[in-house]
Amino acid sequence: MKRLALFAALGLLSACGDATGAGPSPWLGVWDVQLVNGPGWIVSPASAVVSVRDSSGHLYAVVSSMAASDSAYTDPVSFARADAVPDGATASDSIVLGVSGLGTNLGFTWVLRLAGTRSGNSASGVLTIEALGLVSRAEIGTWTAVKQ
Repeated sequence: MKRLALFAALGLLSACGDATGAGPSPWLGVWDVQLVNGPGWIVSPASAVVSVRDSSGHLYAVVSSMAASDSAYTDPVSFARADAVPDGATASDSIVLGVSGLGTNLGFTWVLRLAGTRSGNSASGVLTIEALGLVSRAEIGTWTAVKQ
């Protein structure tokens, strides 16, 4: 769980144009992403390089795996490598991504969500984790990204 490579999530964007209309999405390119753990949480790794690409007008990210756990490692969760993560955002400067993973101890299915906005060549937001089937969601950290 220690070294799984970060962003199960800077991915598929529903809008391919920028906020002014058609044209290349400002999300396209390579992003340096940094995570900051929230109190009582561990997300690893803490940084990654993510490549956001276009395929037939839909954006996707090439991302490696990551892991999250409370600081006591009660139920560590691994989120497998994904080449494309659907985006639930409706604005071209926003992103809302969810990747599911299976907890190793308690056996719950978890969803890791990254949500935030872009301003120019930088972006930031929050990272949450939710146990499906339970009313259990927690903000586990924040993230920032800078476009290379």
